[in-house]
Amino acid sequence: MRHPRRVSPSAAGGASPGTGVSLAKLSIRRVADVSQPVVLIAEELSPAGIALLEPMAEPLLSTIELQATAELSAAVAAGTLDPAVAAGNASGVRQAIGEFRAGRPVDTSGLLPDIVRRLRPGLLVDQNARYVRQGDAVHPLAAAAKVAPGTRVLVTAGTRDASIPVSAIKLLAVVLAGVGTTGPGLQVLPGIDHFLHEAGTPRNEPVLAPAVVAALTEWARPYAAYGA
Repeated sequence: MRHPRRVSPSAAGGASPGTGVSLAKLSIRRVADVSQPVVLIAEELSPAGIALLEPMAEPLLSTIELQATAELSAAVAAGTLDPAVAAGNASGVRQAIGEFRAGRPVDTSGLLPDIVRRLRPGLLVDQNARYVRQGDAVHPLAAAAKVAPGTRVLVTAGTRDASIPVSAIKLLAVVLAGVGTTGPGLQVLPGIDHFLHEAGTPRNEPVLAPAVVAALTEWARPYAAYGA
């Protein structure tokens, strides 16, 4: 029997009750390091399928800037932050990221404490610098454009994801569809957060939301014979 090509989800759950598909038995290369996104390893492995769960659509630090800007905008909309202060902080975030990318000392003076806390892991912790630079060097849209035609793809976008907006994930899905990928493609999941839970679920809850399991199961269905 011919062996199936490797299937590469960005995360995997356990067995899917009642469907005949065991996600745990698929031939999986799980990628937990943001510096090796699934779309990037597609060239190396030529996988039969790729599952991208709440994926980034921009380089790592651009995503962090997007998150910080969204946090500031939400505070302005809620009436808890002056628009001028928000604008100054958004400019400061952009400057701090530019300093990190240029290899200069990062200055966060004048930024709100909550914004500094958001930036700290990526910009202010020396042990993380190599990891962050590797992740920031990858542009997911460019990597997605290199995925082989015919690859079966799942892209999830939870409507309650506070880290990656649905609009950004949709753009990644458009690029993947444009190169001739197949499969479920983009699946917008109402009420699902960045951690693949229903909004309000504790972050460390080990069980994925039913909608996520259903999306993964449908993506994995063609491989059920190999997981039996």
